[in-house]
Amino acid sequence: MRVLRFLSIPVIAMGTLALATVTASANTATISAKLNCTSATKVCFDLAITATNFSEAHTLHLTLLGHKKGAPSTDVTTIGNLDDLTISANGKTTPTVCLTGVTTSDFDSFSLRITAGDRGVDVNGKAKVDLGPFDNNCPASPSPTPTPTPTATPTGTPTPTASASAVAAVTLAQTGGFDFRFPLIGLVLLVAGGALYLISASRGRSANTK
Repeated sequence: MRVLRFLSIPVIAMGTLALATVTASANTATISAKLNCTSATKVCFDLAITATNFSEAHTLHLTLLGHKKGAPSTDVTTIGNLDDLTISANGKTTPTVCLTGVTTSDFDSFSLRITAGDRGVDVNGKAKVDLGPFDNNCPASPSPTPTPTPTATPTGTPTPTASASAVAAVTLAQTGGFDFRFPLIGLVLLVAGGALYLISASRGRSANTK
């Protein structure tokens, strides 16, 4: 029993040292996010990442969450998955990640869930972390442009009004092209002249008789 107790001391020491070594060499990503939404259908986040103890590339999974307007405060909707984020080296990076096809007007806030896809990786000390919520500051959808009301087209074909020249042309066409107006005027003048002649002749005879 004394031998076992004696051996247990170095075993415990070695185990503690091994755990400390594993913890110290863990791939740690410290990440903060800022909502950067400039579209009514696209949600983006500006990330600030500090990677430490990364000996190889590791992948992080990103999910957009949202709180719908009017829903209980504890209800969170999973909107969709963003492209995976790969961290390949130690140091600081500032990538921007986005998700398109989002009806942003349905939500009053958004959150970004980051999940470590590989073992031995943690994000802000956890295997999964939610950043946010961030108040929705996305621009509103533009108002649709009203469709102009088409002008009604009058039914039926309007009857054109004939001009004086057109009427004269039709009259000439109906008489074979001969204009009867001038003979009629001449005839009227002849009758008037004859009447005046008869009147003057009658007055002359009356004067001679006296």
